[in-house]
Amino acid sequence: MSVAAKVRRFLEELSGFLEEDQVLRDVGSAPPGELHLELTYRCDSRCIMCDIPRREKNQRRPDISLEEIKRTVDGSDFLSNINYILLSGGEPWLHEEFSDMAVYFLERFPDARL
Repeated sequence: MSVAAKVRRFLEELSGFLEEDQVLRDVGSAPPGELHLELTYRCDSRCIMCDIPRREKNQRRPDISLEEIKRTVDGSDFLSNINYILLSGGEPWLHEEFSDMAVYFLERFPDARL
């Protein structure tokens, strides 16, 4: 079952508590206003409440590149309404392209908060 189908099913189950028609219409029609990206899973902090060091050890993945981000964001009409951007992950400052990514998002979405 797709994620969208799971969300719709979940919302349908809540219909006794919510105005179902309005919720289902809002979920399917409005583009997101926020964009959250995990740029890297690398982190040089070892915060006691965080599981990134464990994930980093067991699931080493390459960092997302600026080119991948540009290709995805520039190719999406769905991301036209972004007004808030969160760049996170492990420690985003460890990403070699972090500054370039920040500049890209500030230029691409000049009215958004970064």
